[in-house]
Amino acid sequence: MTPSAGVIAKILEKVGKKTTVAPASAPKAVPVVKRPPVVALAKPRAVRPVASSGGGLVFDNLYDAALLTDLTGRIMDANPRALDFLRQTREEMLRLSVLQVISGADESLLGTIQTNLEDHRFTVVEAFCARKDGSMFPAEVVANRLGEGAAARLCFFIRDISERKEMELQMKEQLNFIETILNTVPSPIFYKNLEGVYLGCNRAYEECLGRENDQIVGKTGHDLYPRYLADRFQAMDHALLQAGGEQVYEARVPVADGEERDMMIRKTTYRDALGRTVGIVGVLLDITLRKRAEKAEREQFERDFEMARDIQRVLLPSEFPTVPSADIGAISVPARKVGGDYYDVVPVEDDLRGFAIADVSGKGVGAALLMAMCRTALRHVAVANPSPRQVLHRVNAILRPDMHDDLFIAMIYGVFNARTRVFRFCRAGHEPLLIWRAGAPKPERHLPKGMAIGFADGKEFEDALVEEEVRLEKGDLAIFYTDGITQAANTEGEEFGCSRFEEIVRKTSLLPARQMAREIDKRVGAFIGATPQSDDRTLMLLRVTE
Repeated sequence: MTPSAGVIAKILEKVGKKTTVAPASAPKAVPVVKRPPVVALAKPRAVRPVASSGGGLVFDNLYDAALLTDLTGRIMDANPRALDFLRQTREEMLRLSVLQVISGADESLLGTIQTNLEDHRFTVVEAFCARKDGSMFPAEVVANRLGEGAAARLCFFIRDISERKEMELQMKEQLNFIETILNTVPSPIFYKNLEGVYLGCNRAYEECLGRENDQIVGKTGHDLYPRYLADRFQAMDHALLQAGGEQVYEARVPVADGEERDMMIRKTTYRDALGRTVGIVGVLLDITLRKRAEKAEREQFERDFEMARDIQRVLLPSEFPTVPSADIGAISVPARKVGGDYYDVVPVEDDLRGFAIADVSGKGVGAALLMAMCRTALRHVAVANPSPRQVLHRVNAILRPDMHDDLFIAMIYGVFNARTRVFRFCRAGHEPLLIWRAGAPKPERHLPKGMAIGFADGKEFEDALVEEEVRLEKGDLAIFYTDGITQAANTEGEEFGCSRFEEIVRKTSLLPARQMAREIDKRVGAFIGATPQSDDRTLMLLRVTE
């Protein structure tokens, strides 16, 4: 698993906090410096010469071990700290040369010290110092000269750096361990300072860019990437430093072979031991294959939708069968390319016509296929069956075994007798049937009991259905609709509602049924404006004309 940018940042922060490295109880062995390096630090400070007898409070109470020698390195005095460090008595020390104390030192060291002093420079070396018992300890030795001419002396200040060396060793081990971890991670990882200069990266990042480490460290994004991409990275870094936290975005990034790869880039800031933000660490995740798979899936999805839409176009009637003494209009607008709403007018027998409107749960291809199954079943069982209750019972028996628990179909199905103008119907969990009588100010709302198709089997479903009969007179209008009309919401979240729906029906009631259906849907569309359509909108109208 690839670590997040936050995890890498925590690792870097931990390495930066030296206080987390516990000093060792005893120093580890470090190779003897045969030719100690000479480092010029500063001009010597004026120091009062100290008598060789060992007197002088300053000399005796120095924190560091101090040895006073002649110009040949023979020890002439040592302070108590030196005696303790080297485990020698004063008499034993006075019989030694400093070259015996500093392991690996020889006459050339004294020559280097003399040369540096002539240039008014201290001499600082790191070496091992030898104790009386033959044991060694790492030390930092600073050499300076006291006095001039025949009275000139050399003074060596010795500081035990065992703990520092142990800490440096532990730090090096930690860095090596972290470097191993980072180089094991297959995702490219980098970290840089506040100015955008790269401070380091793992091997995967080197391979991604096709550059060696020294061709990355010390560079900025503008040295490594095309200008347009480097500018974007810089802007995103600035935003991250301003806002803090973690940042995730995608970009097409050119890699070593010249190909552009889709990358998810995760960045976060990291801090120093004082809690100050000092840089950014980032992880690149190659998502090219995922992007290609998503694109292929979208394309297949679109093809499936196109096929399902073609099926739906065939299933929804473009023309209605002739219904004597009636004017019929309908419209259906799916929320997606393919919807789950359905309407139909089917011949039953002689002067009988079946009218159906249904709302299939769900959207898309699945809903369209269930709608197709419903249409097929309805048209099969409606022929020569004047009972809406029996027809819905048989449709439920056909569809229920193949429907999952989360699928259902809300429907109104009724049979209109063109000769008697009687409309008998059942409501299977659907919106009410509205009957707007000619000249009436408000519609009648008909809500006979019934459950949606797919909720129950056999007798339980049939017993729940109540068949109702309505006689229609000339000018009366039967209105079938799905909840996608009344629940359509605008940008403020306000629904179109029943009141607006009824008011628009009233205002358009003199139009022919087809034109009326289109006009009502147009008003609903204007109400929701730019809000994405959340549900299918379907409307069917039956007006008695004679």
